[in-house]
Amino acid sequence: MREADGKLLLTDFHRGAGGAVTTREFATVPAGAKWAVDKFGGDVAFTDAEGAIRIRPVNVPRSPIAVVEGVADTTTAGDAAWNARWQLSCPPASWTVTVKNATGATVRTLTSADGSGAQIEAVWDTEDTTGKPAPAGSYTWTLTATPPDSTTPAVLRTGRTTVSTTAPR
Repeated sequence: MREADGKLLLTDFHRGAGGAVTTREFATVPAGAKWAVDKFGGDVAFTDAEGAIRIRPVNVPRSPIAVVEGVADTTTAGDAAWNARWQLSCPPASWTVTVKNATGATVRTLTSADGSGAQIEAVWDTEDTTGKPAPAGSYTWTLTATPPDSTTPAVLRTGRTTVSTTAPR
């Protein structure tokens, strides 16, 4: 996106190397207009001749869903729960955290199809799928999320945590 002669111009590179690059007029704006591109959501905000703020979608493929920032426990010591929080580049249609034991067997699956925000908070109470406490040991987790414009989930993060005790519930 760039401004030239009272126009916002959109240059589309999405076809990659060797693909046709096209530039088209996106909007008419006054000289020196303020504008910004949402690099994750794909919308452009700009001020028009009356000074009103306008928002228009950009009709090119969006960047893949990604984790912008996040944190996940590496141990459950103290509270007997695994806690994680991630800020994604856009609200996912759904997300899943799969927890596996040292042999690779799935111990627990956490999931949500809320889709109302780009922040995910996951809490594993260190119980398995039957509600029994998971034994002390090493576990791996995988975060996958399905973008709002796709049906194919993407693996966004993986990590390890250690269950240090099986505290009474």
